[in-house]
Amino acid sequence: MADPWAPPNPPGGAKFTPSRALVKATYQLLMADKSMIVLLFGGGVAAAAVLGGIMFPAWFYGHITPNIVGSGWVGIVVYAAAIWAATFVMVLVTGAVVAAAMIRADGGTPTVRAAIGVAWSRRWQLAAWATVSTLVGVLMNLLQRFGIGGLAVRLVAGIGWAVATIFAIPLVISEGTMPAATLRRSAAMVKGTFGATIRSNIRLAAPWVIAMVVSLIVAVAGVVAIAVGVSGHLTGTALLGGAIAVVGGVSFFFTCVTSAALSAYLHTMLFRYATGQPIPGIDPADLPPLRATS
Repeated sequence: MADPWAPPNPPGGAKFTPSRALVKATYQLLMADKSMIVLLFGGGVAAAAVLGGIMFPAWFYGHITPNIVGSGWVGIVVYAAAIWAATFVMVLVTGAVVAAAMIRADGGTPTVRAAIGVAWSRRWQLAAWATVSTLVGVLMNLLQRFGIGGLAVRLVAGIGWAVATIFAIPLVISEGTMPAATLRRSAAMVKGTFGATIRSNIRLAAPWVIAMVVSLIVAVAGVVAIAVGVSGHLTGTALLGGAIAVVGGVSFFFTCVTSAALSAYLHTMLFRYATGQPIPGIDPADLPPLRATS
C-alpha cells in the first residue's frame, strides 16, 4: 500500500528538495485536520471582537483615541491593552493549531476540543508570550513617530523578530517555556535550521501571498463598481459590484486563515526537525544536517 504521507514526486523529474518535502507534508497533515482552519477563523473573529470591545467604548464613551501616533499616554495604554487581549486570543488559538499538528504528527487524531485543551494548559506561558509580543509591537509602532528612518528601522526589526520567533509557539506548547527561554531557544533553532526554515516558509507563502493580492484587487474592484453604480443610479452595476466585493472579501479572509494554519503546521514540522523528532513521510536522511548553534 502506498504511504499516504509519501514525499512529493514532482512532474518532469524535478529535483527533490527538503523544503519541497516539508511543504508537501504540511499540506497533507493540515488536509487531515481541516477543522483547524475553521478554528483559526473563529479565533480571528474572536480577536477582532475583543479588540473592538476595548477600543470602541474607550473612543465612544471615554473620548480616548486608542492609537500610537497622535494620542497621549492614555490612548497608548488603551491601545496596548486592546492589542494584548487580541494577541492573547490569537496566540491561544494558534497554540491549539500547533498542538493539533503535534498530535497528528505523532500518529494521533486531533480534535478541536483536545487541541484547545492542550493550549489552555499552557495559558500562562502563552499569556506571557502575548505580553512580550505586544510590547515589541507597541515599541515598533512607536517608531512611526520618527519619520522615514523610524519606519525603516521598524521594517528591519519586524522581519528580524518574525524570523527569530518562528519556533516560539511550538516551544511553548511542547515544553512550556517562558518568554526569555522561548526567544533564546527559538533563535538558536532558526540558526540551526536556517536554510530549510527560510526556503520552506518562502515556498509555502508565495502562492498564498499572490492569492491574497488577487483577492484584494477583486474586492476593491467590487467596491469601485458599487460606487459607480450608486453614483450613476445603475442598480445592476451596484448589485454586481456588491457580489464581486463579497467574493473578493471572502476569498481574502479564506486565504489569510488557510495560510496561517499552514504556517502553524509548517513551523511545527520544522520544530520537530530542529529537535530530532520524525516528520511523517520524510526520511530524516533526506533532510540536511542541523547546523551547530554554539
